[in-house]
Amino acid sequence: MFPADLGKDILEQAQGASRLAIHRLMFGLGLRMIVPGLLVGALAAFALGRQISTQLHGIAATNPFLLLVVVLLLVGVTLVACAIPSLRASGIAPMEALRNE
Repeated sequence: MFPADLGKDILEQAQGASRLAIHRLMFGLGLRMIVPGLLVGALAAFALGRQISTQLHGIAATNPFLLLVVVLLLVGVTLVACAIPSLRASGIAPMEALRNE
Protein backbone atom coordinates (compact mmCIF):
# COMPACT_ATOMS: atom_id res chain seq x y z
CA MET A 1 0.00 0.00 0.00
CA PHE A 2 0.93 3.67 0.03
CA PRO A 3 2.37 5.57 2.98
CA ALA A 4 -0.12 7.76 4.82
CA ASP A 5 1.83 10.98 4.22
CA LEU A 6 1.34 10.71 0.45
CA GLY A 7 -2.38 11.41 0.80
CA LYS A 8 -2.01 15.18 0.44
CA ASP A 9 0.27 14.81 -2.59
CA ILE A 10 -2.09 12.37 -4.24
CA LEU A 11 -5.06 14.68 -3.72
CA GLU A 12 -3.16 17.63 -5.17
CA GLN A 13 -2.12 15.57 -8.15
CA ALA A 14 -5.70 14.40 -8.64
CA GLN A 15 -6.79 18.03 -8.63
CA GLY A 16 -4.44 18.78 -11.50
CA ALA A 17 -1.05 19.51 -9.93
CA SER A 18 1.87 18.76 -12.20
CA ARG A 19 4.76 16.45 -11.37
CA LEU A 20 6.93 19.54 -10.91
CA ALA A 21 4.50 20.95 -8.33
CA ILE A 22 4.66 17.67 -6.40
CA HIS A 23 8.49 17.76 -6.49
CA ARG A 24 8.46 21.36 -5.23
CA LEU A 25 6.15 20.43 -2.38
CA MET A 26 8.31 17.52 -1.27
CA PHE A 27 11.58 19.46 -1.54
CA GLY A 28 9.99 22.39 0.31
CA LEU A 29 9.16 20.07 3.18
CA GLY A 30 12.72 18.77 3.17
CA LEU A 31 14.26 22.23 3.14
CA ARG A 32 12.11 23.23 6.10
CA MET A 33 13.83 20.47 8.05
CA ILE A 34 17.35 21.22 6.79
CA VAL A 35 17.65 24.86 7.83
CA PRO A 36 16.75 24.57 11.55
CA GLY A 37 18.77 21.38 11.86
CA LEU A 38 21.86 23.00 10.39
CA LEU A 39 21.51 26.05 12.61
CA VAL A 40 21.15 23.97 15.78
CA GLY A 41 23.98 21.68 14.70
CA ALA A 42 26.36 24.54 13.90
CA LEU A 43 25.62 26.22 17.23
CA ALA A 44 26.14 22.92 19.07
CA ALA A 45 29.39 22.28 17.18
CA PHE A 46 30.82 25.63 18.20
CA ALA A 47 29.51 25.36 21.78
CA LEU A 48 30.80 21.84 22.36
CA GLY A 49 34.01 22.31 20.37
CA ARG A 50 36.14 22.86 23.43
CA GLN A 51 34.96 19.68 25.11
CA ILE A 52 35.63 17.46 22.11
CA SER A 53 38.90 19.15 21.15
CA THR A 54 40.79 16.84 23.52
CA GLN A 55 39.57 13.83 21.52
CA LEU A 56 40.53 15.25 18.11
CA HIS A 57 44.19 14.82 17.21
CA GLY A 58 45.59 17.10 14.52
CA ILE A 59 42.27 18.85 13.72
CA ALA A 60 40.80 21.92 15.38
CA ALA A 61 37.24 21.45 16.60
CA THR A 62 36.16 24.65 14.85
CA ASN A 63 37.94 23.99 11.56
CA PRO A 64 35.78 25.90 9.01
CA PHE A 65 36.69 23.60 6.11
CA LEU A 66 35.70 20.50 8.07
CA LEU A 67 32.43 22.08 9.21
CA LEU A 68 31.64 23.10 5.62
CA VAL A 69 32.30 19.58 4.34
CA VAL A 70 30.04 18.08 7.01
CA VAL A 71 27.26 20.60 6.27
CA LEU A 72 27.44 19.91 2.52
CA LEU A 73 27.41 16.16 3.13
CA LEU A 74 24.34 16.40 5.35
CA VAL A 75 22.54 18.68 2.87
CA GLY A 76 23.31 16.24 0.05
CA VAL A 77 22.01 13.27 2.00
CA THR A 78 18.86 15.18 2.94
CA LEU A 79 18.19 16.20 -0.67
CA VAL A 80 18.57 12.60 -1.83
CA ALA A 81 16.27 11.51 0.99
CA CYS A 82 13.70 14.06 -0.25
CA ALA A 83 14.10 13.08 -3.91
CA ILE A 84 13.21 9.42 -3.43
CA PRO A 85 9.72 9.98 -1.94
CA SER A 86 9.19 12.86 -4.34
CA LEU A 87 9.78 10.62 -7.35
CA ARG A 88 7.56 7.95 -5.82
CA ALA A 89 4.76 10.40 -5.11
CA SER A 90 4.83 11.96 -8.56
CA GLY A 91 4.87 8.57 -10.28
CA ILE A 92 1.68 7.29 -8.65
CA ALA A 93 -1.43 7.42 -10.78
CA PRO A 94 -3.89 9.60 -8.84
CA MET A 95 -6.99 7.50 -9.48
CA GLU A 96 -5.21 4.27 -8.53
CA ALA A 97 -3.96 5.82 -5.32
CA LEU A 98 -7.38 7.21 -4.43
CA ARG A 99 -8.95 3.78 -4.99
CA ASN A 100 -6.44 2.24 -2.59
CA GLU A 101 -7.10 4.86 0.07
